[in-house]
Amino acid sequence: MIDVRASIEKWRCEIIAFTCTAILLIAIGGILHMAPFGSNALSAVDARIQYLDFFSYGKGILTGIHRPFYTFDKALGGNIWGVVAYYMLSPFNLFILFFDQSQFNTFYNLLVVIKLSLCSATMAFYLRRRFESLSSVLVVLLAVSFGLMQYNLEQAKNIMWLDPIYMLPLLLWGTYKVQQGEGITFLTIVTALSLVMNWYMGFIVAMFAGIWSVWEYIYLRLDGKFNWKDFIRNEMVTAGAILLAVGIIGIILVPAFAAMATGRAGIDWHFLNLHYDGKILALLQGLTAGAVSDQRKVSLFCGSLGLFGFISYFVLSDINRKQKLWAGLWIIFALLVFYWKPFFFLFSLLKDASSYWYRYSFVAIVPILYLAAEFYAHLNEETFEWKNVYWGILVFPLLLLIRDKYRPFPDIRLAAVSCAIFCILLLILYFRSHSLRKFSTHHPWIVAGLSVLLLGEIGLNTGHLMYVYRNPDVKKYQDYVQQVQKQVRQLPSDGIYRVNQTKPFLTWPDGITANFNEPLAYGYRGISSYTSSPDNTQLHFMDRMGYRQGSDNLNVIVGSVLGTDSLLGVRYILSAIPVNGYQVDRAQRIYNKESVYFNPYALPIAFLTQGSIEEREIPYSGNPFDYQNKLFSYLSGKNADLYMPLESRMKKISDKEIIYTASTPDVGNVAIYGNIPTPFDLNGNIWINSKQKQGYSRWLAPSVFYIPHENSETSHDVKFVTERPIPDNIDPQFYALDLEKLGKIVEELRKGEAEITDFRDGYVKMNVSGQKGQLLFTSIPTDKGWNVRLNGRKIKPVEIAGCLMGIVLDDGQNTIEMDYILPGGKAGIAVSAISLLILGFYAYKRKRGASQCK
Repeated sequence: MIDVRASIEKWRCEIIAFTCTAILLIAIGGILHMAPFGSNALSAVDARIQYLDFFSYGKGILTGIHRPFYTFDKALGGNIWGVVAYYMLSPFNLFILFFDQSQFNTFYNLLVVIKLSLCSATMAFYLRRRFESLSSVLVVLLAVSFGLMQYNLEQAKNIMWLDPIYMLPLLLWGTYKVQQGEGITFLTIVTALSLVMNWYMGFIVAMFAGIWSVWEYIYLRLDGKFNWKDFIRNEMVTAGAILLAVGIIGIILVPAFAAMATGRAGIDWHFLNLHYDGKILALLQGLTAGAVSDQRKVSLFCGSLGLFGFISYFVLSDINRKQKLWAGLWIIFALLVFYWKPFFFLFSLLKDASSYWYRYSFVAIVPILYLAAEFYAHLNEETFEWKNVYWGILVFPLLLLIRDKYRPFPDIRLAAVSCAIFCILLLILYFRSHSLRKFSTHHPWIVAGLSVLLLGEIGLNTGHLMYVYRNPDVKKYQDYVQQVQKQVRQLPSDGIYRVNQTKPFLTWPDGITANFNEPLAYGYRGISSYTSSPDNTQLHFMDRMGYRQGSDNLNVIVGSVLGTDSLLGVRYILSAIPVNGYQVDRAQRIYNKESVYFNPYALPIAFLTQGSIEEREIPYSGNPFDYQNKLFSYLSGKNADLYMPLESRMKKISDKEIIYTASTPDVGNVAIYGNIPTPFDLNGNIWINSKQKQGYSRWLAPSVFYIPHENSETSHDVKFVTERPIPDNIDPQFYALDLEKLGKIVEELRKGEAEITDFRDGYVKMNVSGQKGQLLFTSIPTDKGWNVRLNGRKIKPVEIAGCLMGIVLDDGQNTIEMDYILPGGKAGIAVSAISLLILGFYAYKRKRGASQCK
């Protein structure tokens, strides 16, 4: 039987560190009204606009509703494994099964508590074994300092990055075990687990562990004999263990990288230069409570106990001078990593990381805590010959106060707390070193008081950062989710169609939003997506069709372009305003102030075309309306001038304000659109008919915009106001979509509709009668993962308009079957299998060798 008492005693430090961190976070969460105690959450920034929606899809995978490899709910359909591998593989995501979608903010807060508490526990595990003479109290306090360091609190909004961080102390222990000749098994396994949970941060952590191994190996041997041959052997073994770990999870990485190859794969060489970009003096402020990281300013706060021990290591301790000099090199390395672009680029994994600044700042925090532990461990041994150089430590708080005179702290009260704790710690060391009677740092009251003081400082900083990075929209999110769920459930279940959501959650009054993953979140086929694993062909195609490519990751879809929606089979839109061409579905209730509108012009997902195979590439001249005309002409085999250009005139108010007036023709039923192509973002807004405001020519702003129109109106005004001067060579585009012409072409194309007998994520089966060489159009994007069979034989589909899948038919009846095979899946399985065999063989040989030695 398991001896529970003995187990608790064995893991006492880890349990206490975990518990202290959890209690602090829960208590502070209660004070700050964090869910479930109120309407705030730590799911801020990307967590609010992306991760909550991804969690919803992840829950669908766990419950069997969704597939982990392909989905039609991501943009027009595509490989979802890149998203799954990056965001959804933490083992703690399993807890999502116990939460309703409307309660995901509470789930998110729970994840933060668990992961930060685990950071403290694993650091306690490392410190207790690495520094055996370090007192249990200091182990716990330094461990909690790691768990609640500024990095963790600031990156709580990137929840998937925290898993490799609680694995980091285990990796460091693994490299130490390799140095001690204890083999690579532990290091390989913990590295592989770290990469599984989030490969991006896992690689950064593994790279740091490799560099740390080099530094620590030399550091531990500077006071004795250093052997280059042993050093090279040790580092080769460590590197081999890390590479083997990468191979073990090839089953995850190979298909994930294959998915990324269609989007943001590659190296952002444009971001690399030799410049140094940082403020050294700002680093002083970054060492105090309340500091946050920003461009050129990195925050490294991890509690005054760690920082005091770090400085004392250099000032007060009698540790070998060579070791101090070698330790000091880490400070230089850290500064280069933060501020010199080549190292910044390397630790950003060769990508443009101009957001979430210093997402790897733990590379400096870990050495601070390590050297602090080194100092306190020697302090417990009482081997120091104390010298009267305490002013060396006092210099730090004095510099902080002087710095505040020239560049005030964001919160001087928190900085003052750090300075006060520094002075208290210095007094304690002074009394201890001079052996004053009746003074002992082991006295229970002193230990308790010091613990309360230090945990209180960490708690204040934790509360401050939790408040700064809070998401205040928990209640709003709950209401929104419940209403969308009802709205989606009432949509008709007959037929295969798409839905366009024009005003998703957190759409600001100027029409700007970044919430483009609601199809993933609520389980309907949409046309929008915002992930780190996009498909470039879809991004470019949608941009040409009028939905602007807003970045490397998304198309801005905040309205409806009727011609595009119709081509893509969008049968319904959810809209807060009427849109010409759509018919309000009065049988369906209004939710979130949005009505359901039916699109009578929606085309089927697959239909016969009249265009030749050779002409399927449609030239683009920068005009989305002209592009749609050409595409519809190709599909129908006749001239389809659906969009008619409108005459417009310009009134220049200033170099930053222009009013465009578009005249509308008397042609009956039309939908009016505008587009003002600017050569670069001007950071502006447009006002349509002095009523409707829309952010324009800036981040997350659309290109094509809809202009509400009544048949009696002869003109429309669009006021364009910007922060930057408007170039003189802008040629605005105003067009009217002739709905009568659109209806006739749609009616003709529907005659060639394919009969779809099975349509689900990753599998499609359909029948259609055609002529040899005739082209079947589908609004399914091309993807090398599709395995397409025509009448039982495997074929290669053709690409229409640079994105969509076309199938060249045989004479007579055609049966088409498509199933999706994850690209890179088989290769990933092979890599993992070989790597596991290597590790298993190594473990067997090592165990056999050990038994023979006995």
